[in-house]
Formats: sequence, C-alpha cells, structure tokens
Amino acid sequence: MFRAVVLLAAVAGCGLSPPKATAADAQRANVQLAELQDGRTLMVRKCGSCHAPPLPSEHGVHEWPTKLDEMAERSKLDQKQRFLIQQYYVVMAAKP
Repeated sequence: MFRAVVLLAAVAGCGLSPPKATAADAQRANVQLAELQDGRTLMVRKCGSCHAPPLPSEHGVHEWPTKLDEMAERSKLDQKQRFLIQQYYVVMAAKP
C-alpha cells in the first residue's frame, strides 16, 4: 500500500516543473531577474540531481530558509548558491 502511494505521488508530480521567473516577479520583489533565473537553474541542477525539484508553492515564504538549511549541506551549496536558490523560492512562493 505504502509503495502504491509513493508511486502515485511520484507520477503525479512528474509533469510539474518549477515556474520560470518573469520580469514582473523580479520587479515585484525588487531583485534582478538574472538572479531569480540563476537561482532556478541552480535549484533544478542541484536539487533535481537527487529528487524532483520542489515547487515554490509547496512551502510558505517563511518556511523556505529552514527547508534550504536542511538540504544545503547535502547538496554542497556554497553561500552564494544557497542565497540565489532561497531568493528564487521566497520570491516565487510569495507570488499572488
């Protein structure tokens, strides 16, 4: 039963990829679009090497820093990479 639930969850999430940041997202958060794009690219590459990258909507704005703390060491993120990924998640999680 547990395997079936895990399999269904994995299959259900297969078609979803984290949204691409837009100029409107960058303007809304007063950050550079290139930084948001770099954060998404890093996240897909680093997080996606072990599991499906989580969607920004999976956690609240205030939860993302803690979630990244949990994974940053395992993913061997340096401070700049962690910052860019966190910025992407926080900005995109706050999207109206």
